[in-house]
Amino acid sequence: MRQYKPRGVQGYTIPELLVIVVILGILSSITLTSWSYFVANQAVRQANEAVFMAMRSAQSQARTSKERWQASFREEDEQAFWAVHSVTVHPDDAQWIALSSAVRYDEDNSTLRRVQGARRVVFDRRNHVIGQLGRMTVVHRDNPELRRCTFVSTLLGTLRQTRNEWCER
Repeated sequence: MRQYKPRGVQGYTIPELLVIVVILGILSSITLTSWSYFVANQAVRQANEAVFMAMRSAQSQARTSKERWQASFREEDEQAFWAVHSVTVHPDDAQWIALSSAVRYDEDNSTLRRVQGARRVVFDRRNHVIGQLGRMTVVHRDNPELRRCTFVSTLLGTLRQTRNEWCER
């Protein structure tokens, strides 16, 4: 008959478990902060991309229809909107599309001309800008350091995007 030999108790001690819990807490707080910044940055990036694409769409529509088209931008009830429409359509009658509620237009750093309650850029049939050059700046509501903008930088209709300090006056 074999003799029974008790083995040592296996497992972790309470101090070891506490160290693991503390390490997991620190790692999760770092991850949560990084994830929050990533999500906020993505919201600003997507909103600026929508502004850029609205301007490109107005250029394309102007060239296709051989009429003047404009990209318009406005805020109502703390919600940012954009629209692309012919200059013969009043901005109130245009189809407005909302940006993410996490972003807003930075009125202090946006320089596109305001006409009929909306900032706008107008393009002719050759994609040239009619009127003022400028930029439209998008900023995150909770983190104003996250800022991106789209410039209309030449009368030929050149558009470019940039971020942060380049978007300030």
